[in-house]
Amino acid sequence: MSLSSAEESVKSLSSSQQILQDVFGYQQFRIGQEEVVTAAIEGKDSLVIMPTGGGNHSVIRYPL
Repeated sequence: MSLSSAEESVKSLSSSQQILQDVFGYQQFRIGQEEVVTAAIEGKDSLVIMPTGGGNHSVIRYPL
């Protein structure tokens, strides 16, 4: 039984939020971070430009 893409997205997002809490100690993503992590999990190429203090360090060092 395979998961639909929507179910896979929900599963990967819930696990990515768990990693965010366990590894970085944050309860939620900052604006833009969730989309970047989701794209990376889905194997999509991305060019991400974030302001200083926008949480780019957490995105770059996110364990996939």
